[in-house]
Amino acid sequence: MSHSGFLVTGANGDIAEAICGILRDAFPSTRVDGADAGGTRPGEALFDRMHHVPRADDETFLAGMRSLATDGGYGTVIPTAEAELWRLAHATPAELSGIPLLMAAAPLLRRFLDKLETARWLAAEGLNPPVTVPFEAAGDLPLPIVLKPRQGRGSRGVDVVRTRAHLDFIRSQKPEGLIAQEHVGDEDQEYTCAVIRLGGQTRGLVLKRRLAGGRTVFAEEVAVPAIDDLIQRLAAACDLDGAINVQLRLTPKGPRVFEINPRFSSTVMMRHRLGFQDLLWAIKGAFAEFRSRPGRSVYRLSRELVFDA
Repeated sequence: MSHSGFLVTGANGDIAEAICGILRDAFPSTRVDGADAGGTRPGEALFDRMHHVPRADDETFLAGMRSLATDGGYGTVIPTAEAELWRLAHATPAELSGIPLLMAAAPLLRRFLDKLETARWLAAEGLNPPVTVPFEAAGDLPLPIVLKPRQGRGSRGVDVVRTRAHLDFIRSQKPEGLIAQEHVGDEDQEYTCAVIRLGGQTRGLVLKRRLAGGRTVFAEEVAVPAIDDLIQRLAAACDLDGAINVQLRLTPKGPRVFEINPRFSSTVMMRHRLGFQDLLWAIKGAFAEFRSRPGRSVYRLSRELVFDA
């Protein structure tokens, strides 16, 4: 893809913030702009220019994106918001014409942005996911179970149900769009795995992570042959061309994938600092040298931005 300019959508979010930092370091003379449906702040403190775009569920979203990409002369557009990725994955080629998107193929987006379809696909491929069913069938699973939105990012709306009374209460609220998933493994055996495949070659980085408030704040690079093997099998099975992120727990039954994020994840900067530069490799369409060094660790902090009245 051309480096004439980058546009990152969902620019007020943490993923876009990390991507912006990586692009500025790697392409210091190239314009890096942002776009967000929620307004221009705080992104305007990070990007060269911020654009306001329609929400993904607005009928003018695709036309607005085409116009913005064309008028801005961007060589690469990187969507980070799942609602936008979902809409883009269901667009026609004509609707996407003129938008130089850096994202997973539309069939993968449609599958992996739907957690129920993800689990069904993993099971069909013999990749041993936790048993996952629509919420209406939650009573068929032994407790504890995990309830989560069928679509949605990270730990938002996730609830671990340990008693029938708790499940009955949730059922009485008549929730919509939930799935129920077998509870597997322990929190201290949770891993986030960056996976990128280019030209039929797959690379992965396995990080054992610690969460706080639903986000990864610490990760240690590890070598787990069973996970490495699963990554290779998964990437080949879905004919991956680009980058995804796999969430799993290591159990006595082996690694159990409970979620796949078909986008650059919130740990993109953490792994970039470790030398696993999947964002840059995807932009350039080629791998650079990377040497795995298990035992290294990376922490993520935060910062505050203040605007004058």
